[in-house]
Order: sequence, then structure tokens, then C-alpha cells
Amino acid sequence: MTDIEQYPSNEVIKVGMKVLVELKKDKGTGNLTEGIVQKKLSIIAHDPNGIVVKIEHGQQGRVHKIIDPDFIGKDSKKTLITLRHGEYLSNRIKIVDLLSNADDFIWLLVGYFKHNHFDILREVLDNNKNIKDIKIITGLPFTKKYSVEDIEFKKIILYADAFKKQFPNIVLDLKFLTDKKIGEKTHARFYFTKNQAWSFIDLDIMLRAQREILALQSEEDLEKNIENDFNYFWNQPTTLSLFGDEKGILLQKISEINNKAQV
Repeated sequence: MTDIEQYPSNEVIKVGMKVLVELKKDKGTGNLTEGIVQKKLSIIAHDPNGIVVKIEHGQQGRVHKIIDPDFIGKDSKKTLITLRHGEYLSNRIKIVDLLSNADDFIWLLVGYFKHNHFDILREVLDNNKNIKDIKIITGLPFTKKYSVEDIEFKKIILYADAFKKQFPNIVLDLKFLTDKKIGEKTHARFYFTKNQAWSFIDLDIMLRAQREILALQSEEDLEKNIENDFNYFWNQPTTLSLFGDEKGILLQKISEINNKAQV
């Protein structure tokens, strides 16, 4: 390795990546500061002193080492994404970047999709203007007593309606698994887009910054994943939409569930 290649190049450094930087005040001391790249400031390909970046709290420094080598950025060819325990910001960026690479559509099969998860989708659509269709299958927000949490469900309705108004050109459908026995069959979580299927997570796992590995499924398994792990649940008569004619049936089903839970 030549002197100019001693430190990571501009190309391999990505926004959202965790790195060790030498701050100006620490120059020559050997002290390095851990941070997440907010912005790259150097425009050259290589720098013998390290590429200059901006990290948290407005700090600037030269990148001496990448400590998140499996970070996935836009246009990445990686087939595995590692979410690390306790690393909320970088984990969130990885998820947003993954979904931002979607081609035409985003389909999610997750255990729970809550009102605050719409903010992740909003950020994705800000990054990607090519998405035309979003379908989500999820479970109802149950309490420990197996009743539907009223406040959370009302927030989901509020945020979903606001989301549709903000993105009128996006076809959004959010369906809930209302049959407990059918819901128990959804052992896996998946994210689908054109020609790709990824194992996925409940977004609360990401928000809680727990460790998880997401994997790109093989092309051979793509059709099977879509049919068995998305369309099967999507087309169940008890999987009910938050929108259109099924909304009234969904609200009635929730009322029945809550009445039964109170008995």
C-alpha cells in the first residue's frame, strides 16, 4: 500500500458509516474519535492525511479507519446487512438506504408496523422518486391482554391518511392480520421489491437498536417467497385493509376482539 492509500479513499467512505477520525485538535497525538459520517467534505479521491468528513455535533476530522466494513450504502452489491446492538443512527440509515434502493415498489411483511414507522417511509420516498406502490402486511397493535391498543391504532389511521395526502401519486395499502391463527404462521419477515427479496425485521427492533442480520434471498427463492410469504397472507379473507370497503369490516373485527378480551 502506498502512502496515499494509507487511509480509506473517498469512494469507500459512505454517509452513515461508522469511522475513526483524527480531529484537528488531536492532530499528531494519536487520539482518534469515533463517529458516524454525516457529510464528506473532501472532493479528492485520496488524501495521505485522510479524507475530511463531518461527524456528529458539527465535528470535522480526517478518516483514519472504517469500523463498520459491512455498511450498506446506495448501489451496494452486498447481500448481508448487519445491524449492530446499540447503534441506532447507523442502523436506521442502513434500513433507509436499503428501502431507498427499491425499484418500482416496496412490499413489507412485518410483525408490527406502527405510526412512527411512517417517518421511515417518508424519508425513503424523499430519496427515491421511482416508487409507485407500497404494500404492508402487519399485525394489529395488541396489548398483553390481547385487545387492540386503541390509541396506537387511531394514530396509525391518522398517520396513514396524512401519508396518502402527502404522497398522492403513491398507491399505499396497509393490511392487518386479524386472524390470530393465520398471524402465527408469519414466522419470517420479508421486504420485497422488483427482482429482490430480503429477510427483514420489525422496525421496532431497528429503533431499539438491537443486533440483527438482513439477508438477500436467492433468485431461485424469489417467486416462492412472494407467493408463500406475501401473497398468501395478503389474499387471506381475514387480512383486512385500512382503506376502502374493508375498513368498516376491519373496525368491526377490532371491536369484536376488544369485546372478547374484556369478557
